[in-house]
Amino acid sequence: MENQSTTQLLEQLKKTDIDDMKPYFKALNYQAYFGFSDFIEDMLAQRGMSKQQLFIEANLPQKYGYKLISGEAHTIRRDKILRLLLALKPDFKQMQRGLSLYGMNPLYAKNKRDAVIILCIERGIYTAEKINGFLSENGLETIKEP
Repeated sequence: MENQSTTQLLEQLKKTDIDDMKPYFKALNYQAYFGFSDFIEDMLAQRGMSKQQLFIEANLPQKYGYKLISGEAHTIRRDKILRLLLALKPDFKQMQRGLSLYGMNPLYAKNKRDAVIILCIERGIYTAEKINGFLSENGLETIKEP
């Protein structure tokens, strides 16, 4: 499908049943997420990671973590979602997508704190403790504990 023109894909999409959209996107190799939960599930599968491992890495209570992922609980504290996403060791694009799907502002390069976090992600540094070290060295607010 990836080698098809947009016109060809549009014609194929018009013939696709609404219930077959996920397979269509999968065949297109397009990561279509219908919510934060789908995104997390996909990332866990890609990493071969369990939810329990995720919550341990993110330093989140398991019960609360499940509620965040399922949408049963919602937080306005971006640091909790940052911790959850960082535990998945995302690339920059995945981090932005995860934040966006949760309804949080993406990382912004003009914000000093976000710039440090972006730089850490780009360098493969994912533990909040190590990132907090760089934030502290630069006089910036650290990623809070849940």
